[in-house]
Amino acid sequence: MQLGRDALAIAVVLLMVFAAIPVIAETDHAEVPAGNKIDGVRLYEVVYNDPDLGDCFSIKNYGSKSVSLNGYYVKTQGGKQYDLPNMTLTSGEIVAFIKSKVSDSWFCTDRTVKITSGIGTMFTNTGTNVYLCDSFDKNVDVVSYGSVKTMPSTKDWIGDSVPLSNMKEAIRRVEPKDSNSNFDWTATSDGMTSNGFYDVPEFTGNVLPFVFPDSKGGPILRALKDADTSIHISIYMLTSKHAASILAAKAEEGVDVKVLLENKPLGYDHSYDILQSIVDKGGNVSFIGFPVGGSTSEDRYSYVHNKYCIIDGETVIVTSENWTGPNLGNGKGNRGWGAVVESTGYAAYMESYFSNDWNGKDVATLDEKLSNPVSGTKLLSMEEISTYVDALPESGSVINGARLKMYMSPDNTFKAINYYMSNAKERIYTEQMDVGKSFENPDNQSPIRFMLDAAARGVDAKFMISEDSEELLSYLRSHGVKAAKMSQNGYSTMHNKGVIIDDCVWISSVNWTENAFLNNRECGLYIMDERVTEFYLAEYMEDWDYNYVPSDNQPLDVPVETVATVSIGAVIIGFLVYLYNNFLGGGKKKKRR
Repeated sequence: MQLGRDALAIAVVLLMVFAAIPVIAETDHAEVPAGNKIDGVRLYEVVYNDPDLGDCFSIKNYGSKSVSLNGYYVKTQGGKQYDLPNMTLTSGEIVAFIKSKVSDSWFCTDRTVKITSGIGTMFTNTGTNVYLCDSFDKNVDVVSYGSVKTMPSTKDWIGDSVPLSNMKEAIRRVEPKDSNSNFDWTATSDGMTSNGFYDVPEFTGNVLPFVFPDSKGGPILRALKDADTSIHISIYMLTSKHAASILAAKAEEGVDVKVLLENKPLGYDHSYDILQSIVDKGGNVSFIGFPVGGSTSEDRYSYVHNKYCIIDGETVIVTSENWTGPNLGNGKGNRGWGAVVESTGYAAYMESYFSNDWNGKDVATLDEKLSNPVSGTKLLSMEEISTYVDALPESGSVINGARLKMYMSPDNTFKAINYYMSNAKERIYTEQMDVGKSFENPDNQSPIRFMLDAAARGVDAKFMISEDSEELLSYLRSHGVKAAKMSQNGYSTMHNKGVIIDDCVWISSVNWTENAFLNNRECGLYIMDERVTEFYLAEYMEDWDYNYVPSDNQPLDVPVETVATVSIGAVIIGFLVYLYNNFLGGGKKKKRR
């Protein structure tokens, strides 16, 4: 019995020791819903704020067979109901139900239109739940949008409602699968692209990676100099005299030069004399977000914050930085990332976006924008440009055969960053200029939330930011994310928005703000290539080693939310059972001899 008492004493001691050891419990993280293949009719669009159309909606038959709508109806959380007419919807057919047809309306094209007076005022611009029901009063489909307090059951709808942005007037289903969540939908309006996440094509291209200010914009200027047929640019600001000189010279040679700029960059104004010089040589300069007749109804985006360029239909430049004088070598530029990609497929894909935005109703030429015309400034000759560009530093080597995808705000950048960060296995490293106040709240769905979730499941998470955000930094540090405030180490401002996720890299114009993801026109390039990622990783670690202060980063060994003793309790119980069975008589009795 002494052995049994000793074993029991050991067990008690072990219980006390083990109970004091925190154990990381399994934590949930924001996996992007995969959804199920849609078969049959579903809600396709809900229009709630169109000044011409009023309230209307459309449904689509996603199945392979025709469906009778006999007995079907649409209702809202507020009790409004519209009975669908007895008609048959063929495979792939979209039918729109509308009060009166507006000839040039986006909602009246590419679908069957049913004029009806029975819809009335069904939807609100603040939000509601919309139900498509069959003749058995069963919910065939549900969408929840806006500020809805009463949610449908979890069977019909999962999680938050579809967020509404301040420039839109409708929501549209964009994903090929139905997950009963806001991932399936996007806010939209006249002139908007509405591409989902799962339908984004993958391209292969040759990538020249570079960083600002080290490169001094050399890769950009060299690519522009080599243009033969076309240069199409969508950018927030272009003030570089060197870039403008090349564009003017190319336009004079007959190259199709188009520059699409944000109408009112926040806190700045354009160098109109430089832009006029491009126009004087035959180039085209326009501004998006230009109110038509003093109205903002045609303004599609809060800001056009892109920084991309398509050259000759085969090369695409994507950067986090505007093409200003300092960023392109004439002064002290920002910290940022960029890439020059050779890929005809990728270039054609970007051309579709550029053409969509260039031809919108909210676009005005330089002459239309300026009430008082300006004179062009004297630009540099090609000889002067060549001398300048030849002196700029080289920026590494071209990496062939890289896989890549392009995501655009407001279509799918938020979905993309959610998906890739939520599925990170090894690391998430990022440099950010700004984090929006709503995204700083860890309870909200945001890249900050995705990063915290990743750290909780053991992913190496590193975060750097330019602004003074000590509260955010402290919170991240206390929850397993290593965080640092960046200081100017040889550059003007930390203006990057780059993210390294495992062996992939995200280069974009998208700040971590709700406006950037949901209201702006932005672009994000996701490169899935270890060789390319190694280039940016080396640059990132140089910044990290300069700014990271270990004494500031003393996170709990285990975040408070994940401390648990359940799993260790199971170990202890198992150990006690072992002692009892083997030493305290709990096992089978020995046979008497």
